[in-house]
Amino acid sequence: MDLTFQDRLHISILSVCLMTSLFYLYYKKCEKEERKRQDKIHQKYEQFVSMMYGGNLEGMDDSANALTFMINLIPMIIKLIQHIPDLIMGALDVVIGLGLQGFATFQTIGYVAEDVVSFFTTVFTHLFTDGAKLMKEFFIPWLQCAMQKAGDFKSCIFYYVLEMIGKILYLPVLIFIWFFQVLSPVKINMQKYVNMFWKIMERIDRFVFKIGKFHIIHYPDHILSRCYRCDGANPNMPDIDSTPYVNFGQQVVHHWFVDIPKAEEPPIEKLSSAMNHLVKALT
Repeated sequence: MDLTFQDRLHISILSVCLMTSLFYLYYKKCEKEERKRQDKIHQKYEQFVSMMYGGNLEGMDDSANALTFMINLIPMIIKLIQHIPDLIMGALDVVIGLGLQGFATFQTIGYVAEDVVSFFTTVFTHLFTDGAKLMKEFFIPWLQCAMQKAGDFKSCIFYYVLEMIGKILYLPVLIFIWFFQVLSPVKINMQKYVNMFWKIMERIDRFVFKIGKFHIIHYPDHILSRCYRCDGANPNMPDIDSTPYVNFGQQVVHHWFVDIPKAEEPPIEKLSSAMNHLVKALT
C-alpha cells in the first residue's frame, strides 16, 4: 500500500513522540533509583553520626563532616604509603630513562654523521671517478660509434640489404636443422655438422684471402670496419671496484638495524619499568 506524504509525516511525528516518551520514562526511573541510593547513603551516614555522638545530632554537622572526611582519608593515606616505593622507583626510572634516551640520541646522531661523512669521503669520490671511467672507456666510445654508423648508413645500406637476402636464403637450411633436431623421430645433431662446415669454409676463406687478397664468405675488412664494427669501443664494461659501495652499504645497514636499536633498548626498558611502577602506584 502506497503512503502519501501526509501519512508519512504523521507516522514520523508519532514515532518521535513515542521515542521521547520512552526516554522520559527511562530518565524518571533512573532518577528514582538514584534518589533511593542517596537516601540509603544518607540514612547510613546519620546512623554512623548518631552512634559516634550518642544520638545527639544537633550542632554536630560540621564535626560529623570533618570526621567522615578523616575516616575516608585514612585508607587513602595508607594506600599512598604502601605505594610510595613504586612512586619513588617510577620517578627514578623516568629520570634514568630520560638520561639514557639522551645518550642514545647522541649515539644515533653520531651514527648518522658517520654515514654522511663516509658517503662524501668514499662513496661520492668513487662515484665520481668510476662514473668518469665508465663515460670515458664505455659510453663515449659507443656513442661515437653509433654516430659514425648513422653517418655511414647510406653507404652501408647495400651491404645490409645483401646480408638480409643471405639470411633469407639461409632460412631453409635452418628449418632443415630444426626439423632433424626437434621433429624427426631420429634425433640428429645437425648443428654440429653445420659448425664443421663453416669451420672448413673459414679455412678456405683465409687461404683464398692469403693468395688473392679477397674473402669468399666475408665482406672486406674496410666494409666490416665501416658498417659493422666499433673498433674503438670496448664490448665489455670496465672493471669497477665495488668494495667501497659494499662497505658503505654494510655500514649503513649495521648502524640502522643493529647499533641504533641496541642503543634504544636501555631507555625503552627503563621508561617501560617507570610506566609499570607509576600505573601500579596509581591504581
